[in-house]
Amino acid sequence: MRWRGLHGLLALWLGAGCNGAAPASPPRSPGEPAASAPRKSFTLGDGAVEEVVRAVSAARQLSPTRPVGVVRLDHARFLERLLAGRDAEPSPDGALSAEAAFLLGFNFLPQPGQRGGLSTVDEVLKEQVVGFYSRSADKVFIPDVALASEDELLEQRAVLAHEVQHALQAQHFPDMPEARSSDEAIAQLALIEGDAMVTMGAWLGAEAGAPVGRTLRRILEVTKRVPLASVTRGEASTKLDKALDLTKKRLEFPYRDGMLLVTDVYRAGGFPLVDKMYTRLPRSTEQVLHPEKYLAGEAPRPFADPRPPPGYELSAADTLGELDTRILLERCVGAEVAERTAAGWAGDRFGVFAGPDRRLATAWISAWDTEEDAEELEAALGQSAACWHENALGLGRGDYTIGANIAVRRQGKLVAFVRGLPERAEAALVPQLFALAGPEPRPTPLTHLSIPPRVSLPEPTPGRLEGDVYRNGWLDVVGRVPQGMLGHVGGDVELVVERPDTLVRGGMSVSTRITSDAENEKTFGEVQESFVRDVAALSMRVEALGGGPVTTALGAGVERTWRVVGTWVELRLVLVPICAGTGSIVFVQAYGDPYARSVLDSWMNSFRWTHGRNLTACDFLDPK
Repeated sequence: MRWRGLHGLLALWLGAGCNGAAPASPPRSPGEPAASAPRKSFTLGDGAVEEVVRAVSAARQLSPTRPVGVVRLDHARFLERLLAGRDAEPSPDGALSAEAAFLLGFNFLPQPGQRGGLSTVDEVLKEQVVGFYSRSADKVFIPDVALASEDELLEQRAVLAHEVQHALQAQHFPDMPEARSSDEAIAQLALIEGDAMVTMGAWLGAEAGAPVGRTLRRILEVTKRVPLASVTRGEASTKLDKALDLTKKRLEFPYRDGMLLVTDVYRAGGFPLVDKMYTRLPRSTEQVLHPEKYLAGEAPRPFADPRPPPGYELSAADTLGELDTRILLERCVGAEVAERTAAGWAGDRFGVFAGPDRRLATAWISAWDTEEDAEELEAALGQSAACWHENALGLGRGDYTIGANIAVRRQGKLVAFVRGLPERAEAALVPQLFALAGPEPRPTPLTHLSIPPRVSLPEPTPGRLEGDVYRNGWLDVVGRVPQGMLGHVGGDVELVVERPDTLVRGGMSVSTRITSDAENEKTFGEVQESFVRDVAALSMRVEALGGGPVTTALGAGVERTWRVVGTWVELRLVLVPICAGTGSIVFVQAYGDPYARSVLDSWMNSFRWTHGRNLTACDFLDPK
């Protein structure tokens, strides 16, 4: 519910009923007078840190087995700690690293003259990382910086929630098997970071009073519509934007696509099934991109390492995986075709070889789900000759280079790709690549549970007035405007009924906040704060009259009432839970005498369910 609109409505009600009233006297009724909100400090203190740890544990349903250590460092020491222990990035000193061989072998590097301004991974990390957890130190590190607003404070608390989940992961799931390829390493990281993203989302949802299921569905939809890179700070001038396309997408993948994986697994079996994922980590980026394949236990087909041709030696051997295959193809066939083509990936292995005169060659053998998938890759690679060009590592002397010539061959569900070899060596190598394929593995499902179909959430729609009858199909309710009163539909408040000549006004709207005792108190507190502020502008005061359970025509609810001291003016708020308590219909009444109160009570009790409680709104408030 957008309380800002109700704040304005409260001011209108007060303006109609309280002009010219005498200054307020001290409160006279049971209930403490409401005070103005204190000035907030934008500092993440020890108490706030402890509260985040407690809330994360509750939201993610993982209790700490030991205290979670959180260390605040100044910016310089934070960056020093962040990069400590990272291997220095290779410099072109005449040696060929496996990473450089891979980048050059698959043409992920621009030509030497086009690399100006490219960001390194370390530069990207320095800019983007605003908190991290160290397994070796078993501590969360965050920068101790001045925060300029509540938004910045919320951002830092959200980052802390993400990193606290990493600490809880280490406590509950300490044994992490070593990845057998870089693709598997990215897939494992996708579970770890995706779980932390989901936890952060659950924490943010709890802060806003939303259930986990709805929060994760909303986050998922937003993430699909808005790429992560488009919301990084600094926009076009960021180091992330200036990194290699491969670097950007590899850095974003564990967060964005890992969150999508964990979200879908949560939808299938809740956090217990997410916890079970740590007993069988994802084996490939294919399993991350296709959660149903992960749950079904579809493992990648094994391959032996390609052997170098005579006169060559192996510089790098690894697995490309569906993610890197997609990025590779995007250069030539466009993003949509690349995604569709790469989706049939079932396993691969590549080798990059260094030969005479420091000439490199690439050999890649891949398996596909069906022959049609293999044919699609064969066609895509066969049409990609224009995308491959002569390239070099960029050393001053004794440079490593690679040619533009490629060859593509298919054998059933296997596709062989060779680049940079002389024609005779190429012809001899291709048959050897097909022989590297191991048997197709049998699936071993993680669970019998399946991911529910994903349907679009039914966004809220306004009701309509037909004479004095109000109907709302989204809420499945019908009500009536009292005789002699005017009704208005739409805006921040769904329905308003009023008489302009006296203080008798009612408002009906929907709150998307869950209806627990704690969240109800937040709602009452926000309305009280607004009421106090608006009344104070008239040099008057408010006293709380109390409240409790109430029975309405729509079911049991809870109410709270306040009075302007020294007047008959009262404000009443009634919350009626709907959709298993994941939201509520909210009635607001403002009146200046008992008769006006009775009119508004009759109006509220005119509401009925049209077809029972099978609300369209529930598919929005409590989605599966």
